[in-house]
Amino acid sequence: MSSLLEKASSRRSPLEISAMVLIALSFFAFLVFGGEKVVLLLNGLCLAFGLVLVAYKYHWVMVGLWGLATQIMVEVVIWDYSNYVEPSISAGGGVDMLYGDPILFAMLTAMSIKVASGDLRARHVLLRENLWWTIFMGWMVFELARSMMLFGIVSPMGEFRTYFREILIVPYVIIFARSRHDQWRVFQILVGLSLSFIVIGLFRGAYVHNFAFHAYAKWLYQHGSLGLLWGTLAIYLMKQFGFWWRSNTLLAMLIGISMALTIIASHRSVWLAAIVSLFVLFLMGYFRMGTIMKLAFIAMTATILLGLVYEELDLFGYIQERMTALTAPSQDQTASWRFYLWMDAIEQSKAHFLEGKGLGNYFQLRSPTGSIVTAMLHNQYIQLHYQIGIIGLVLYLAFALQTYVRLRRTYVETLDPFYKMTALLSLVVLLGASAYYVAYDFEPFTWLFVSLGLAIAQNHAEEKEAARLYYRAYYAQNRM
Repeated sequence: MSSLLEKASSRRSPLEISAMVLIALSFFAFLVFGGEKVVLLLNGLCLAFGLVLVAYKYHWVMVGLWGLATQIMVEVVIWDYSNYVEPSISAGGGVDMLYGDPILFAMLTAMSIKVASGDLRARHVLLRENLWWTIFMGWMVFELARSMMLFGIVSPMGEFRTYFREILIVPYVIIFARSRHDQWRVFQILVGLSLSFIVIGLFRGAYVHNFAFHAYAKWLYQHGSLGLLWGTLAIYLMKQFGFWWRSNTLLAMLIGISMALTIIASHRSVWLAAIVSLFVLFLMGYFRMGTIMKLAFIAMTATILLGLVYEELDLFGYIQERMTALTAPSQDQTASWRFYLWMDAIEQSKAHFLEGKGLGNYFQLRSPTGSIVTAMLHNQYIQLHYQIGIIGLVLYLAFALQTYVRLRRTYVETLDPFYKMTALLSLVVLLGASAYYVAYDFEPFTWLFVSLGLAIAQNHAEEKEAARLYYRAYYAQNRM
């Protein structure tokens, strides 16, 4: 029976399969809802079908929409830092739909169609080259099903899409961004989206915060500030590898403004990610003395300008005070409070060491005052252990290690300058984000850049395999 289904699916195009899925869903909706509701539902299904077609045919559009919906819209719509909640729209029945939900659905469906239609690259991506991602997601599905039995459907699904959806799109970029042209287009889109945080940061600083400069005047939110960091590193490496075709003055201005916004946004987790990323680039030889002097000049110029604009501000004292959380956590109130919550989360996790407490219990933690608070853990690693157990944490670390090895191998082996540049950027982003996750959770731009690097690693692996088969056939023919 299974072989018959495989033969049937192999003879059908992906669009035929998706059309069959739409018909089946429409029929199911008619049976369940009937009457007038089915009209509204069918309209929604048609819209979803259109998004799936876009995701299948124009992957770079979906990558842009994903970055726009999951982070840029947050920066533009949510102005109150104390009320940092991703905007949503009501889908009816008490269910709220985040802006990125339809895009995520379309990307996952398009990816499923590729796998169902027998696409070899899709299967290799999921079952060979990124096997640990697949195993990790398999464990997540198990945890989601287990949590639904404990806490119902809505709460576990809500936590899953809030904290883990960013990592879901990794195979989508690898599977669909196949050619060098496609990958270059995705790279340009990601850099453009990342640098758009400069405009957003300046707008928020002027309109929302009246150019105020203090610890709680967040011109950019933490994830947006991190996205800007990745975009800045991208244009710096474009210059190093000969892909920056505009003026050096513009490059210096973009880097200088980015550095100033990173300081003003005052997210210490982003500073930590920047320190780790720059240190990695230094170890790999991309900060020679001349480059260091140029960057020091840009940093000094940005510092002088900030000092002129904010005469009453002790900039170095401000940076030193904010860095206390990294250098002496016990002396920083926010860091001490988070550390206390981490210890309580670890203590609670001991009773569910292997499988975790599940998704949907909303982090019921005890604060230093003894009261129960519902707050995210501000540590991705402890959060993984808390929610999905040590098994989930180990599986994620295995996936991250596999990603590091593949990116490093591609960077060392490839002779293509674009492949080398992007593999290096993705490698640096992965290591910098690993430091960032000590204080926050998964966010979109890290995994978009890492996914692009893995798409290039996939191409490199396929080219190596093709060369190996060619030379094997060549030597076999010559022996004869």
